[in-house]
Amino acid sequence: MDMNQWARNITRACHYCFQPMTAEQRLLAIIRQVSDASGAIALAQGNLEDCGHGYREPKHRIACILADVLVLCQEQGVDAEHELLKVQQWFEQRRAPP
Repeated sequence: MDMNQWARNITRACHYCFQPMTAEQRLLAIIRQVSDASGAIALAQGNLEDCGHGYREPKHRIACILADVLVLCQEQGVDAEHELLKVQQWFEQRRAPP
């Protein structure tokens, strides 16, 4: 499945479960997801005590960030597949010498 199909599917599921958000609200949700992922990684590395916040699964928290970003892409009309290819090309052009 390509990234745009993932974006459509996740957006549909998200809208089924949650109220619609503005772009600004979605970006704030992404910031919260990044904070949660940071907590999950810190907890997994033993740098944070478990306070029952739900940080327990770093992989899941990271996937939540990706899901929110895909929803933002879908809602803003971003062709995620095309833009990711452009980002990849940018990285490849700036590859550090071995």
